[in-house]
Amino acid sequence: MNYVVPATCEALMREILRRRDRFVWPVTAGVLTIYLAALITLSYWPSAVGTKVWGSINVAYLIVLVQFVLTFSVALAYTSWAQRRIDPLAGEALAVLKIANNQLPTNVRAA
Repeated sequence: MNYVVPATCEALMREILRRRDRFVWPVTAGVLTIYLAALITLSYWPSAVGTKVWGSINVAYLIVLVQFVLTFSVALAYTSWAQRRIDPLAGEALAVLKIANNQLPTNVRAA
């Protein structure tokens, strides 16, 4: 089955990609910078990361903990952001696509 993709839908998809890129690339650069800084710190300053902070917990454990927290924080931030900025456009694009292909645009609201 061949589908018709109207220009409106293509424009919406370009906007979705533009918005996604404006969020993803800066966050990726920041996370990679923090990750590489952690690797360099763990590799070249073992005396610094071996410093005890509290009980048997040292700086190395805190660096690894920050990596886990950062991973989940980025995932939650992106999910929240995408629900507000991407999902409405995706629903609109789907509705336009369904109408152009003679299908009823049912249940295309944002999640």
